[in-house]
Amino acid sequence: MKNLVAIITVIVVFAAIGYAFSTIPTVSDIIEDAEWSETVTVRSGETLWSIARRLNKNGKYDTRLIVNAIEEVNDTDPIIRPGQELIIPAE
Repeated sequence: MKNLVAIITVIVVFAAIGYAFSTIPTVSDIIEDAEWSETVTVRSGETLWSIARRLNKNGKYDTRLIVNAIEEVNDTDPIIRPGQELIIPAE
């Protein structure tokens, strides 16, 4: 009986962990959830991080994921330059 309780406990714990990881957003989720229709021109001193933080006002996503999504959608390197235009999600 103790073995059965231990086995059921392990199953429940692994199921909970699996559920938790299945709800973590990915770069693909961000790209699919947003309407990528606005363009921003990079200003001097701006970084992908600062742009991503500005877009993530509500804290819905990890800023790193937004940076990665901007890179992927724009097919750009992590280093951006003033005057460069980036497609970003509509607010």
